[in-house]
Amino acid sequence: MIRIDKIKIENYRKFSDEDIYFDKSLTAIAGSNNAGKTSIVELLSTILVPGKSMNIDDMSYNAQKKTRIY
Repeated sequence: MIRIDKIKIENYRKFSDEDIYFDKSLTAIAGSNNAGKTSIVELLSTILVPGKSMNIDDMSYNAQKKTRIY
């Protein structure tokens, strides 16, 4: 079984630089609307499910501005 203790998120959707720690027995993700709960779940899914990938639209707005070529 895989156990994740911590994830570090940089430039993913609304997260620019965030550390999220998981409890050893149970972790609940709670927050108001548009807080990033779905983003965390989708990021974990992208990492853990073979064949899933990210694209530039998953990057934070500021990271997209620095990356895009016009």
